[in-house]
Amino acid sequence: MWTLDPDLQTIHDLFEDSARRFPSNRCLGTRFWKPATKEWDDKFTWMTYAEVAERRRRFGAGIMELHREMGVTEDKFPVGLWSQNRAEWQITGKERVHH
Repeated sequence: MWTLDPDLQTIHDLFEDSARRFPSNRCLGTRFWKPATKEWDDKFTWMTYAEVAERRRRFGAGIMELHREMGVTEDKFPVGLWSQNRAEWQITGKERVHH
């Protein structure tokens, strides 16, 4: 595989590098639905790379804790997720659990 940076081989690597180098930059934006007017908000609400990194770390830790409470002792296990096309889907899909 050809790459500009041999240390960046996966999307996970790219995200980690971006979060480290640009923690205050915008990463994921959400435009909220306003039920009262039945319209989308005009502006996006943004999370920074640092915020996304922290949310996904906490999400992964929570999944690990739930599995421990249920008696799962394996280092790796499948987790099924479903979400609409939202920022939360990106947060859950990028977590790598390290022990």
